[in-house]
Amino acid sequence: MSTAKEAPAKAGDGVAAGCSARSERLLAPALSYIGQFIKAAGEGLWDAETKKDGWIPLVVAENKLGNSMMLERLAKVVDYPPSVLNYSGMKGVPECQAAVAGLMERHMLNGHSVDPNHIVIAAGCSALLDNLFWCISDAGDGILIPAPYYPAFDNDLKAKCSVHPLPFYLEEGEEGAQGAAAIRAQLDAATVAAAARGIAVRGLLVTNPNNPLGTVYRDASITEMIKWCLDNRMHYISDEIYALSLFDPERGTFTSAITLAQQLVPPPTEATKQRGRLASFFGRSRSSASAAADSSSSSSESESDSDDETEVREKKRAARLARRAARAAKQEARKAQAEAAARKAAEDEEARKAAAASAVAVKANGSADGLYSQALVDTYIHMMYGMSKDWCASGLRMGMLYSRNSRLQQALSTASVFTGVSGHTQWAVAQALSDVEWTASFLSANQQLLKTSYDVLVAALEVEKIPFVPAVAGMFVWLDLRKWLPEPKTWESERKFWQLVCDDCHIILTPGHDCHAAQPGFFRLCFAWMPPAALKEAVRRLRNRVLEKDEGSDCVVQ
Repeated sequence: MSTAKEAPAKAGDGVAAGCSARSERLLAPALSYIGQFIKAAGEGLWDAETKKDGWIPLVVAENKLGNSMMLERLAKVVDYPPSVLNYSGMKGVPECQAAVAGLMERHMLNGHSVDPNHIVIAAGCSALLDNLFWCISDAGDGILIPAPYYPAFDNDLKAKCSVHPLPFYLEEGEEGAQGAAAIRAQLDAATVAAAARGIAVRGLLVTNPNNPLGTVYRDASITEMIKWCLDNRMHYISDEIYALSLFDPERGTFTSAITLAQQLVPPPTEATKQRGRLASFFGRSRSSASAAADSSSSSSESESDSDDETEVREKKRAARLARRAARAAKQEARKAQAEAAARKAAEDEEARKAAAASAVAVKANGSADGLYSQALVDTYIHMMYGMSKDWCASGLRMGMLYSRNSRLQQALSTASVFTGVSGHTQWAVAQALSDVEWTASFLSANQQLLKTSYDVLVAALEVEKIPFVPAVAGMFVWLDLRKWLPEPKTWESERKFWQLVCDDCHIILTPGHDCHAAQPGFFRLCFAWMPPAALKEAVRRLRNRVLEKDEGSDCVVQ
């Protein structure tokens, strides 16, 4: 027996610990505040009756306000078919794909037809993003993301795909041509900066409505970003997981990137419409000729049924007239067909020349007269959605990707083997989302619950003169606590201030650093994980325990 001792594994030595070298990048927690959250959960959360000194975590981007409504609806699903226990399409159970497509058509993409086969369902949006970036980028590539942004995007891109998240600070500026030019200039500058680091930009990831700001981008801004992506042959990934959590439509409106992108595609040509009309005409002509022939055949068959010579002659005469009418109808149809074919040939030639000219323009500029081909839009525009936020069901682990890129869909069919959602869960969700009356009722109620919590929080912040960014959607308020940060105002001083809030107030916020804030001192507050009364208590603690009173200042709403 050998008495040699194994050398102790060194910290960071993945191979010595029996793991791959690439596992090293998975050892750090995906979110910096996870440890503090676990500690808070273990010590006990705030309760107005039983634990008034308990923790108030305002750090979880999760909506618990409508949990009971969702559970009630799922409980009504009882007749599960045997197929839920069997393998199905890895991109999603057909019934669930169809339910998601229907929901999108009713509530997100009005006037847009969604093919269920273009829906990919996976175990959460993080899993989908991992698969998506595996398919549209290579290790070392970069994805532009307007900052501040969702903290977990960094892990979603880097953990397995080794793709660089590239934060940049988008200023929407004024509307019109100057604003559009400014957006393009910012995107160009971010791309040049990435290239200087040796990083090739492959796409743009935009969360709208925004996390952590709770705001909505202007349609014109989204459209310009889409056009920039199409012009540069880059992917536009629209994270719309908060699309149906717009709780203040009077101060903000939301339009899906899919809708805005489709508006950049020219409508069907007159030649296409004419072909449809001709098909209808020839269908009617063939029906008329067939009816006449049937009449002739019917009349001929009846000749032998009568012994009356006069009746026989009349029937023969009628048959001859019917045959003559049928031949005339066929001749008329052939003549019309020939004329239509000539017109179609002329129109097709005209369309071919126009398409050739457009193709030259698209090849050079990505567009022709500000419009883009359907194929280009289908290739580069994708939308993310899921059950976690709008539907208060993050535990179901279900994310959806809508993309009309056929090659991407083929690749995701294979990648989805690793990220599938159980047939049982998909069937239950399909029944809920297919319930037209219930979905409309749930969304309305959930938006009202969000509005109530938001109003309670904002009222408390205004009373205590704590600055914040007004929100209209989602479940976030972006706090501006810069003036309470100790000098020098660095990221380290932000970290220490965050820890002070945890220790003295038993409140957990998301540090701005995690969201790639432009300056230290901003914090994300998630208001849908704790009840409204806890929000008031949190603001009270903040003011009384760590924020120095400044009676002379106003609540500066950023």
